[in-house]
Amino acid sequence: MNIEQFDTRYFKFDIILKDTKDNAIQLNSSSVENLTIEDNIFIPFVTGSIVVSNSRDGLQTTLDDEKRLDFAGTNHDLLIVEILPTVTGNIESDNNNEKIREIFGLNFVFALNELQDLDDPSNRTSNVMNFRDIHHQFMLEKTCEITSSDIVAAEKNVDVTDFTNSERSVQTGVILKEIIKKTFEKDDDEEDTIIDVENFDLGKYKILWNSAGNSNSFQHLMHVWSKHQSEEKEDHCLIQFDRTTHKFSNISLAKIFEKQEDEPKKYVLETFIFDSNIAGQRNTKSKLGLGLDKLCFIIDHKLTPINGNEFSKNISNQVYNTHVAADRNIYLGTSNSNIQAVFDRYKELYVDSLQNYDTNVVPSIDLDQFIDNKESSQESSQESAPSTARKKTGRRSGHSNLRQKVVTSTGPINQNNILTNNMLLDLFISSGDNIIFRALGSTHRRSGKFIDIASETTLTNTTVADNILGRWFVTSVKHVFSDSQYFNIIEAVKTYRTK
Repeated sequence: MNIEQFDTRYFKFDIILKDTKDNAIQLNSSSVENLTIEDNIFIPFVTGSIVVSNSRDGLQTTLDDEKRLDFAGTNHDLLIVEILPTVTGNIESDNNNEKIREIFGLNFVFALNELQDLDDPSNRTSNVMNFRDIHHQFMLEKTCEITSSDIVAAEKNVDVTDFTNSERSVQTGVILKEIIKKTFEKDDDEEDTIIDVENFDLGKYKILWNSAGNSNSFQHLMHVWSKHQSEEKEDHCLIQFDRTTHKFSNISLAKIFEKQEDEPKKYVLETFIFDSNIAGQRNTKSKLGLGLDKLCFIIDHKLTPINGNEFSKNISNQVYNTHVAADRNIYLGTSNSNIQAVFDRYKELYVDSLQNYDTNVVPSIDLDQFIDNKESSQESSQESAPSTARKKTGRRSGHSNLRQKVVTSTGPINQNNILTNNMLLDLFISSGDNIIFRALGSTHRRSGKFIDIASETTLTNTTVADNILGRWFVTSVKHVFSDSQYFNIIEAVKTYRTK
């Protein structure tokens, strides 16, 4: 076990590079100029990059007639990462504690998908390597033939030759599970070894599905996931590969918001507590949701509120077909009533569930402000929309003439539901405050969870208080080890504002 010091803390820091011929080298912190591991809600797998000092070509040369590493560049060279902090003060004991490793361990096998040489100003050569989770790489290389007809036939043990398209359709979540199981060659008896069956949403709607022969398993997974709506709340789901259990989960955002109340120790990671010196942000400590106290400094931060006008440029909720034989495009518009319905859904799913935490909250965007912004968009929308679409949408709906999009129809599925789903996600991510800050690193942080920002004293700057204080949903966490320092870059959104 290799022990390294970052800041004033000690970590198990085992970083191993391995080529396709099983040649391996262990790196220490002095040879790792930068290691960045990124966990993001929009990518099911962890990705990142490493910059390795290679002043004497030590990675790819012959030393004492012994070949060190020979990168094949075929995405099969490996980076093995095992990082664990001293939690109790005894690193060996912590390393043997399964619960501590589950919470605080950064344990990965990555495939190197891009290699490049980089010369820094001191003329010392460095190798820059981008990597992705080995399971991600496996899905990119694997193909699996799946049809909804085969799934129905297997489930019912019948011949489906005479079934209608509707009878051949299955839930999107069922297809997602089949893609995962077939890719990793798991049968139904082994399903729970790769799928978190308790946290895998099967979806509200069914689709007729035939996997394209020229697409890989990862493309199949992402395509079906883009059409998936949760079975209970009909909202967007987060599909993630858990770094600890090595299982896939597929949980709706609404369910995650419910769990932050029901299971706070699991879903609310910690509370960052500011004192009255909020401008400096230097006297800030963090209280982990696990009941552990840990000193943590906010190094810097920025808030980027996005107003309703930005949101209005991207939304669309109704589907209009041109009915022109030569035109296979679908033109999208938006109506006032549907806008109101989506805002109501947004409040129900992602604001009301936080009122037990703060009863004085309202949605992060003002619908009246949004409606006012529509008028300024009307003229530009009419000019940008195809003439056929303007004629059809204008006659059929009396919609608000927001900027229209053009998409190509891809199959027998309810486009209206998908667009509503995307509209909710856009509103969730872009309409409220977005915070990006750098903090002293902690390995337990991950995306898809919550953090609280609170104050033990009264803040004189109420604008800062309204924007910063509250419960935030983490969309991205970067773990950065650089120059004997370890810090996190955290991105989070707040779906509400305080009255």
